[in-house]
Amino acid sequence: MTRTIFVTTVLTVMVFISLTQPAFAYIDAGTGSLILQALLGGLVGFTAFLKLYWYQVKEFFAKLTGKCEEKPEEAEEISSEPAKNTAE
Repeated sequence: MTRTIFVTTVLTVMVFISLTQPAFAYIDAGTGSLILQALLGGLVGFTAFLKLYWYQVKEFFAKLTGKCEEKPEEAEEISSEPAKNTAE
């Protein structure tokens, strides 16, 4: 079934490519600027995503590679006793 879908897709793409005609279109200088702006915006967005979700991304890839580290349980380490003043 998957092979049939693949062959059909490849044949369809080949037919569409063979039937193309020249467009005689004009691409002005603003088009390059638009492409550059889109690429930079995508890079900044991806960087912001990594910054916000770094731990989850790191944990995801650690699970994929089998090098998963356990999170330290900070809640158990925190004592309910008040802190002692050692300045006296």
